Amino acid sequence: DIIGQGLTANVLSNDGTLRLIGGNTINLTTQDVNSGTYEYYGDGALALNIYNIKDFGVNDYYNLVINDLSVTNKDTFQIAAGLKVFNNFTVNSGSFNASAQIPDVDANVTIGTAGALTASSSATAFTVGGNFINDGTFSHNGGAITLDGLNQTVGGTSAIAFNRLTKNESTNDSTDSTLTLGTNVSIATSLTLDGLDANDRLIIV
Repeated sequence: DIIGQGLTANVLSNDGTLRLIGGNTINLTTQDVNSGTYEYYGDGALALNIYNIKDFGVNDYYNLVINDLSVTNKDTFQIAAGLKVFNNFTVNSGSFNASAQIPDVDANVTIGTAGALTASSSATAFTVGGNFINDGTFSHNGGAITLDGLNQTVGGTSAIAFNRLTKNESTNDSTDSTLTLGTNVSIATSLTLDGLDANDRLIIV
């Protein structure tokens, strides 16, 4: 936990959890995107603040967690450039706003009961390679979500209203992929289901 301090290093090897308020100055020559977690937790102040999540360039994070445990006036965390997460992205508590930027998450996106996620307003899709689980609040922001993994679930305890949703069968290997719907899902504009061919079907469960 570096609280309000900065961090400067040539190479960071992160096998644990690095906790940040959100306004920290971080200078890294080489970021670790093979392991570890970055957790943004806000400043705990009574006022609601907006923080920019650190942009490391092409490769951003392995696991990313938004976890503001303030009882009231939870902070909002936003991105000012594209976001690449190589494993899981979790909004446990507090708010994440993609604005008009493009997140790309290789594994699961999870919104906790005290979490809120506002998707990108861009026509370019927010891509998710794992499950999309909503136990909190999801706002589609007029944008698009693409599920590009193999067997994926859209679920959680809260209903999900998408604007545009695409599910692709992403591997040409004679193996079917599945989309499991584990909650109530509504689509405002368009739904695209794309199986590659007769040997690579997309099955809705």
